[in-house]
Amino acid sequence: MRSSRLYTLVLVLQPQRVLLGMKKRGFGAGRWNGFGGKVQEGETVEDGAKRELQEESGLTVDTLHKVGQITFEFTGDPELMDVHVFYTPGLTVTHPEWCRPPRTPQAAPALLPEREGSHGYLDPRPRHRGRQPDTQVLGVGAGTD
Repeated sequence: MRSSRLYTLVLVLQPQRVLLGMKKRGFGAGRWNGFGGKVQEGETVEDGAKRELQEESGLTVDTLHKVGQITFEFTGDPELMDVHVFYTPGLTVTHPEWCRPPRTPQAAPALLPEREGSHGYLDPRPRHRGRQPDTQVLGVGAGTD
């Protein structure tokens, strides 16, 4: 039995738009992606997702909705990537002001049209350490941790 490592992915959705970040390093580097990363020891998957969203985009959210789980398996890597996928249905802005999205070591956020974000920016063939996954397993629907 292979061990697995927990990861998160958060999509920030608004009508006709999705907030994505250009990954600067690690898994998905050079690609538009949602926000997420490794779940830390002692942290719930949802808390890890909220933390990663804040670290990579500067956004803090109260509510996330789990929509699925994807497992990646790579040749020569004994560890599976167990990715829990969430979305947040937009943001409540209390003090609006125009500014550039924060650039972090992990990502450079951009607000893109939803149709382009779902078809033109995301690479359907994720890479890990420069390799394609051997298999992808997609679990659809609300899950429990």
